[in-house]
Amino acid sequence: MSMLHFATPAALWALLALPVIWWLLRATPPRPVEQAFPPLRILQQLKRDEETPDKTPWWLLLLRLTLAALLIFAVAHPFTRSTEVLSQCNGPVLLVVDDGWAAAPDWIQRQEALSGILSEAEGRVVYFATTALPQKPEGKPAADIAKFMRATEPQALATDRVKLLPLLQGLNPAPAEIIWLSDDLDAGSGAAFSKGLNALAPTQIFDLLQHQGPLALGQPTLANGDIVTPILRGTNAPNTATLQAIAGDGRVLAESKIEFGGAVEKQAHLSLPAELRNSLQSLALKEQRSAASVQLLDDGWRR
Repeated sequence: MSMLHFATPAALWALLALPVIWWLLRATPPRPVEQAFPPLRILQQLKRDEETPDKTPWWLLLLRLTLAALLIFAVAHPFTRSTEVLSQCNGPVLLVVDDGWAAAPDWIQRQEALSGILSEAEGRVVYFATTALPQKPEGKPAADIAKFMRATEPQALATDRVKLLPLLQGLNPAPAEIIWLSDDLDAGSGAAFSKGLNALAPTQIFDLLQHQGPLALGQPTLANGDIVTPILRGTNAPNTATLQAIAGDGRVLAESKIEFGGAVEKQAHLSLPAELRNSLQSLALKEQRSAASVQLLDDGWRR
């Protein structure tokens, strides 16, 4: 069931000013047109094409009050949320966010999801922990965490959940519930990390809507004069990928498009003449935004 929420609910107090606005609009009608002319008889017989009302028309008054109310609602930033993520308890909340390279492609959507969760947690103590560069979190009001969260960026690193888990033990006050925004990569630690979180407090793994998994480049090699690069495909990742060979000046020297067909790994082949290969500086996956989608090449690849 969708519910209407406001990012700035305090702005709705301005609705109490609508009666004052109504009174002012009625008390200050349009100023009548004055005509200075001595002969009263001629003035009485004067037929004016336009007449000025002595009060504001009701339809104009209603229109102005409606515009004022809409402006107040706009300042309050209304939004809807189809489901509530947090429980109804008032205890501390621990937010764990995977901010490694795999989170980079949809980082904006992750921040929006976190903003919605923090708006639910208003008035509660919130711990905010990330897995790329683990640090012991401090309990702060949800509003302070929201400011810090908007300044965070994904790291060009792998997650280190094993290092984070001991840092989450002994938090005081202890979290009443845990929300884990995962990047959907197990990385050899997903199951153990989830079990460790559940040992601290009831844990919910939050899934983004229409989330796409990441693509990553493996170590390129040379085979029969071609550059062969394995491309790894995560869960729910696109089923096609385009590998590009890029020169130092940004030119695309060659492309190789592959289809996974449901596989988790495919080999991409690039064939370059010697003069182009000597200009090669990097390999990159087209339309991918993560550190794992780029491989920088040194002079050892030149002939």
